[in-house]
Amino acid sequence: MKKITLFVFIIIPFFLSAKEYKIQGNIKNYNSAQVFLSSVYGDKLDILDSTLTDRDGNFQFLFSQDQPNGMYRLFFANNKKLDLLFNYENIIFESNVSDPINSIVVKESVENKTYYKYLLRKNYDQYRLELLQPVLMYYPKTDVFFKTISSEFNSIQKGLSEFTRDLLYLNKDTYAAALIAMEQKPLLLPDLNPEQQQMYLREHYFESVKFDNESLLRSNVITSTILSYLSLYQNQNLSKDQLEDEFIKAVNIILSHSKSNIEIHNFVIDYLINGFENYGFNKVINHMADWLSNPENCDMPEDSNSLKERLNTIKKLAPGNQAPNIIETDLAGNTINLNEIKSKFTLVVFWASWCPHCKNLLTELDRFYHSQKDKLAMVSISIDTSKTDMNTYLKTLKPEWKTIADFKGWDGKTAIDYGIHSTPSMFLLDEKKKILGKAESIFELQQLMK
Repeated sequence: MKKITLFVFIIIPFFLSAKEYKIQGNIKNYNSAQVFLSSVYGDKLDILDSTLTDRDGNFQFLFSQDQPNGMYRLFFANNKKLDLLFNYENIIFESNVSDPINSIVVKESVENKTYYKYLLRKNYDQYRLELLQPVLMYYPKTDVFFKTISSEFNSIQKGLSEFTRDLLYLNKDTYAAALIAMEQKPLLLPDLNPEQQQMYLREHYFESVKFDNESLLRSNVITSTILSYLSLYQNQNLSKDQLEDEFIKAVNIILSHSKSNIEIHNFVIDYLINGFENYGFNKVINHMADWLSNPENCDMPEDSNSLKERLNTIKKLAPGNQAPNIIETDLAGNTINLNEIKSKFTLVVFWASWCPHCKNLLTELDRFYHSQKDKLAMVSISIDTSKTDMNTYLKTLKPEWKTIADFKGWDGKTAIDYGIHSTPSMFLLDEKKKILGKAESIFELQQLMK
């Protein structure tokens, strides 16, 4: 009996020591409605929990002490959202569902008081600067009024800079301070024209930005910084080839500045690959593969090999290269050898029954294939892991082309050989099975076949 009593006295303090933190909110005009809580990791959001507000708009989520610090996002109805910073403290706030960000009042949480004090001031000052910029752009620089506008422009920038500097000093050990510091950009010179301002920002953008705090990966600040910098190289008047040349310049600078931290560097590379792959910017990706293979540029651990392999796979799949051969058994039990298919063009398509974009594309492809059968062969590869789901969909489509499936999902040999990370994916090959290009739509497919 004494042993049991002693065990109880040992265990109780352990449970009492387990710390919980609460996110407690009151949302005006949002009664008995659903609230979703998600984590933020770059541009990726994962729903963690959901709850209903009570009749007065109150709700609460609980975090354990094992919950990582970082940015978390609340979702309300009608696409309304609110970001909160968690750093092992309670978060208590009030807001209004009509405008959650601008109406927030943080009752408890040093992190969020700091963050929203900065965010609301920054948004207001940026709004004023955006109103002044067109005037500075077009107003005669010799006129006295230009000097007045220029002075006001400088005053707003300087005021925001000093406000931010003081805020960071007073809260220098907070997560909010690290995030805010990452957002700081050089002050603009009002007497420069738009092109000169763009060039100035390109050159000085990262002067005060440090990629050294891994916890910022658990927010959107790193991806926002990258996108903001890439936008300085965007030009609608450039051809795709010219635009890729511009983005290569941007990528060189981004990769050089993000090298200081291996985890962040890996994340940045992966984020850039995904983005440029989605837009079919293979020239940029090939350049990244060369950059990453250069010992002078790359001082990375062995766990980065998957990134190198992915880049090299994408590089091998560039237009003009020989497509990886496919030797598989189709759903009818026939052996398919890609290299033995006789056709002016061959289309290799990767899809899945659970992918809504795939279903739309395959319906269009079915019509397109029938109109081009005299010169187009087609091989589709399902990355489904469920044979039932795949067959259910195929019964509705009833395609005439050859379909392959090994039900290994992304880990199937053909999916790996073609570097498939998203669906749908289409590769058009010529009669010698060399890659003509990767198409995102029927229109792009038609252009490649010309």
